[in-house]
Amino acid sequence: MLFSLVKVALSLIFVTNTASTDLEQEQLIFTKSAYYDCGSWIVYKNDIQNMLFEKRMNIHRIASPFNELLYNLDSNYWRIKIPEHLFTASFIHHTRPGFIFYVIINQMVEIVDVVSEMRNGHYIKCKRVDKSTPESSNLDQNEYSYECGHELFSHKIVQMSANLAQSNNGKNKLYHNPYFGPLYWPESDYSIYPLSREKNQHYGGKKPENVYFVVISPAGKIIDVIAELKHGDFIKCAKTTKEPPDIDLDKGLRLGYSCGVLFFDINNMKRTAELAKAKSLHRRRRVYPKKYIDDSFEGYMYPLFPFGRFYGTASGPSKYFIIMDKSFNIKYAAVKSSGQIKPCVESLRGNEAAPLETDNFICGHSNMKFTIEVLLENVESACKALGTITRSYPANYDGPAFNVQGPYVTWPIRNGNSVTGPPTKFRVVMNTRCKLAGVIEKYNELFYKCRRSKDNSIPGGESEMTIT
Repeated sequence: MLFSLVKVALSLIFVTNTASTDLEQEQLIFTKSAYYDCGSWIVYKNDIQNMLFEKRMNIHRIASPFNELLYNLDSNYWRIKIPEHLFTASFIHHTRPGFIFYVIINQMVEIVDVVSEMRNGHYIKCKRVDKSTPESSNLDQNEYSYECGHELFSHKIVQMSANLAQSNNGKNKLYHNPYFGPLYWPESDYSIYPLSREKNQHYGGKKPENVYFVVISPAGKIIDVIAELKHGDFIKCAKTTKEPPDIDLDKGLRLGYSCGVLFFDINNMKRTAELAKAKSLHRRRRVYPKKYIDDSFEGYMYPLFPFGRFYGTASGPSKYFIIMDKSFNIKYAAVKSSGQIKPCVESLRGNEAAPLETDNFICGHSNMKFTIEVLLENVESACKALGTITRSYPANYDGPAFNVQGPYVTWPIRNGNSVTGPPTKFRVVMNTRCKLAGVIEKYNELFYKCRRSKDNSIPGGESEMTIT
């Protein structure tokens, strides 16, 4: 039934494009001039239509379902690989061979888009160019967002990444590289830097996604945002005035799961469950969703990512998963540790109601005093290392709450109140949004909260609960 009208639809397309009247010939020229800009390559819409007509009898065999985030998991789209000989190189220099692009068609076999697979396994559209393509608006650079497939990045995120690229931090320079490719003339001397969804993503051994990049001029101006395709080429993301979804966990109350230092918002988990269900319908070879069996139920598991990200076929390994029943209803978030799947803690995140800690701290068992300046320096160091897997710290905190909202992690205070050197028996405690919560001291193999110097108060109050 899906392609029952294919002959009629394609015949109409063919007749429209091959009629001999002057008016129809003019329409043919217009159609021929419409093309899709795919970065290094362009393909004419008329050539794609002719290909579809030639393959009209085999459409049901060569088309495969295209149930992706790019079209909101809508099941009414299909993809067909476009032969390489239909493409024309945009530029002579730095053109990569081995590219793959697909034409997306609907149930009436109408051309919807031309797309390509990105490095992360998700898809991005090529830009359609014809006489109806609107001229570039005169919006200020700060008003643009960038649409890269299903992802939408605000100017704030792009500017933050551009600022990181130009900072003097040596680790940032590891990812700040010159751009060589056909999107810009070599004389432009542009550089690229991976987009960061987190302020300190590129610090302390953290590996950026390396899928989306901000293009920067020698003067530090933002030129574009580009995405890396599966086979190593790049394509420009579309400038847009769309508003990106708000994934700021500090705004409003949010239900979700805390897995150590990471928080998974329930709305992102619901979207992940929808994606898992859609992928389960694919007949193509797939790794996830996988069947999940424990003592209480049978269901499915699917990789889970924070900050609005979703698993793709090339996203790499993940130790976090969403556990679902057989109907793909959410059971809980989980983390894989030592080969075992362990449930994460259901929690509620919200606005920071408590004021920031601004006082010095004194630890009673040793009468040791720490200035707020030293503590904040330690928090900054801990924040840069937050989320790394190659370090012992920041370590998870398990104990009574502080005034600022958890979950919490700890970071050792070093000798001489510096951020380097041997660790002492004192630990800075901060939450996973890098807000100072307090200080703890180890005494007789147990940890105790230290007090504020100003009024001798304990953040979060007294508690008999053990700190580990």
